[in-house]
Amino acid sequence: MNILLYKKVVEFMHLERFLSLLTFENLLILATSLLIILYRVIKQIGVWDKLVGRDKALEGLKRLRSTAGYPVSCIYNNQQDIKVFEALLQRMRKHCKESKIRDVLDGEFSPYLIATVGEPIEIRGVPSDWSQEARFFYPDNQPVLMAFKTPDILDGTDKQNNKGDKVCTLGELNTWLSEEKDQLDFYIGVVLFGSASIFITFIRFFISSSNA
Repeated sequence: MNILLYKKVVEFMHLERFLSLLTFENLLILATSLLIILYRVIKQIGVWDKLVGRDKALEGLKRLRSTAGYPVSCIYNNQQDIKVFEALLQRMRKHCKESKIRDVLDGEFSPYLIATVGEPIEIRGVPSDWSQEARFFYPDNQPVLMAFKTPDILDGTDKQNNKGDKVCTLGELNTWLSEEKDQLDFYIGVVLFGSASIFITFIRFFISSSNA
């Protein structure tokens, strides 16, 4: 009986000691560490990429790099590809410097296709029974085409013509997405979480000054 009582007293003392450590200031110290862990976990599982659509743009880049041919490397503005298409289009609108495409994008016509154009390069010396995707590759300077359906104004009809031009290269698209990742890391990691850490530190300093 005395042993059980002793154990209860010890357990209570440990609990009381633990609770005494749960001061507001100590919780603020813990919050700073938790913010860092939270940021790293969220970044690792790709939450930010999903929120801004970068994951779909990366999926689009992977498809455009594929030499498997149609339909993998052709991304249409339809129900099946719409999320990938819009993610790519958003970034191409922002970064594209090709004058012909800029004029059309700034006008009233909407693109319906984004695709890699040109012949891929063969990897010599590999078995011929390998898949096409394993035997060929696209270099970084491979052009990416954006195609539009426009009315044929010259003959005075409403007939739809397919017109398109180079919007970027695979290397440029990859650079845009890499730079976007760096910007996300800066604004979310440095600005958002950094500001939160500074705020928590300020509150701790204020509490310490008040208790002094």
